[in-house]
Amino acid sequence: MTRILLLIACCLAMLMLPLAAQTNPITNGGFEQVDATGAPVDWQLMYPAEVSMADKHSGQRALHLFAAKRPEGDPGLNRSWNLPGNVQAGMIARPKGALSFWYKANSANPANQMGIVIIPMNTRPSEVSGRLFWVIPEQHIGDGQWHRGLFAYDFTGTPGAEWIHVGARLYADNVDLWLDDFEWLPGPIGPAPHASKLELKEVAGQEGQAADVTLTVSNFGDAPLEGATATLAV
Repeated sequence: MTRILLLIACCLAMLMLPLAAQTNPITNGGFEQVDATGAPVDWQLMYPAEVSMADKHSGQRALHLFAAKRPEGDPGLNRSWNLPGNVQAGMIARPKGALSFWYKANSANPANQMGIVIIPMNTRPSEVSGRLFWVIPEQHIGDGQWHRGLFAYDFTGTPGAEWIHVGARLYADNVDLWLDDFEWLPGPIGPAPHASKLELKEVAGQEGQAADVTLTVSNFGDAPLEGATATLAV
């Protein structure tokens, strides 16, 4: 069968507006602080992980999550919190804004079940409806590069949403993921295009010669994405 090399270049403009200097409400967003056990301060781990100096986007440390087999439940990373008790702990009191973060994904199977989550919480605290899940693009897994993620959220119209969990969910086996530099932004951030899934399906009877290619692109920004184009180079 003829091998086809595909290069997807998404020529999608992203508007980034200057933001005033501010204190990041996502404390220890770069995982530089650890407690006596080596766990990251102000975070809750629900997955095998370590704060490590072996790799990082900035600073001295980053969070390394890794497991050959997915743990049971809702595995990943949350802000620190207490249940019950009406305690905010590490959750952020920002029902509207945007999240910026950096990631380096070495492996995951399946590839499209790993990403960053924002969860609206009430002050009990317990989850209210409407969590957002930003999937790490399959094409970034195993490329050996750090990438920036960015997406906006708005829970001001969600009853009871007062605090926000920021974290990760890893519904996959053979996960090797690095995270660093979580930062809350007030916005607006403009359009934020996100290409999450690339599929190629060969046409029956024309294998090696013809295929249907589908690229899934979502807008995680807070403004419409207009005049965008995608180019396929074969």
